[in-house]
Amino acid sequence: MQKLMFLFLTLLPFGMMAQSANAIVGVWIGEEQDGKFELFEQNGKYFGKVVWLKEPNRDGAPKKDINNPDPAKRNQPIMGLVFMRNFEFDGKNGWKDGKIYDSRTGKTYNCELTLLDAKTVKLRGYLGYAWMGMGKSVIWKRVE
Repeated sequence: MQKLMFLFLTLLPFGMMAQSANAIVGVWIGEEQDGKFELFEQNGKYFGKVVWLKEPNRDGAPKKDINNPDPAKRNQPIMGLVFMRNFEFDGKNGWKDGKIYDSRTGKTYNCELTLLDAKTVKLRGYLGYAWMGMGKSVIWKRVE
């Protein structure tokens, strides 16, 4: 029995090892199920872009980023928009120090991602610092 317990305790840390940095890569759907988003790696950082919209058009034309604070970008389409930028893997199950842009409001927030399991990621957008508690969290599910 002692040998079995020793083996269990020795192997337990391997079962709790950190995620791979690319574990976040893939296509995800938001809680509202009105959009799908691809998370991808580029030069060691992680980004997200819109790859599907439930309602991709407004008044018969592709939706544009009309709320962008930069007038020069207000004609860019929402489809394909890179709205998450510069996330860095924390070596465990999180991606930190990123920014997320909300095209509905034209605002950009600090953001961090936490992989809860292989099919679930939690996004936390906030102003200031994450520990201040002023922000919003949403759950995305991996698209199979």
